[in-house]
Amino acid sequence: MVSPKDSPIVEWYRLDASRRILGTLVLGSSIMLLGSIVSAMGLVRSRGSLPHPFLGHRGAVLAAEAATERSPMLELTTGLVALGCLLGGGATAIIGLKRALSEESYLALRHDGALFVHGDTERFVAWDDLEDVRWDARSDALLFVGHDGVPVPLEARFADVTNQELARRVLAVRRRAVHGLLRTSRPTESSPA
Repeated sequence: MVSPKDSPIVEWYRLDASRRILGTLVLGSSIMLLGSIVSAMGLVRSRGSLPHPFLGHRGAVLAAEAATERSPMLELTTGLVALGCLLGGGATAIIGLKRALSEESYLALRHDGALFVHGDTERFVAWDDLEDVRWDARSDALLFVGHDGVPVPLEARFADVTNQELARRVLAVRRRAVHGLLRTSRPTESSPA
């Protein structure tokens, strides 16, 4: 296991979590919408005198008939279901967002190589072991090509950068690292911190 503190980081890219975030928000808001609809139906049913918006006078008659059959237990149940959906939808969104945003998933371009971290998995490749870094248009993957010519794909999407552009950036950092052109921002032992 390679620690991120072993070598200074030159560039850092976080995995794109927008699909997970969008899915979480759609699920949470759908549950809340269901709660709002249940609440509105319960309110209309309990008020009996409200006319149906599409049935006009006939709707008012139907609502009055329904009002005579009201049940306090049904109203309480409807209210509790609506409240549960509203609270549950909000909690679903918050918990899902927390999980998506707290996940450690990134690609760090360091002085000594590239480190990919995704959850508990860490993959490291030293710059000296790489011959080339390419972008595969068919799979939209980064290809780390070693001296043996065998490409190792990294199939992931990163935030705010395309994989094609990222392949160019990784290759530029590799070239600078191999030629010793990367600067260290760490203070030396003798310099004041």
